[in-house]
Amino acid sequence: MIDRFPTVRFVVRRGRLLVAAAGALPVLAAFLGIGIEGWHWFWMAVGLLAGVCLAFVARLLVELTIIIADMLLPE
Repeated sequence: MIDRFPTVRFVVRRGRLLVAAAGALPVLAAFLGIGIEGWHWFWMAVGLLAGVCLAFVARLLVELTIIIADMLLPE
């Protein structure tokens, strides 16, 4: 049944990768901005905070998707 929902299947199988990518992207953007564009170091703190917040929200959505898939979609 889960084969009918490819996005749900992707999130269930690759959820940890999605959370890691969501958390790393703001940090990487801040790091590149500091290194290439010469931004102030303050943006690294902003990038770290944004990365933590985004990873938390992504993890929440992944876990909710897994719970819903386990409860509603028979294997």
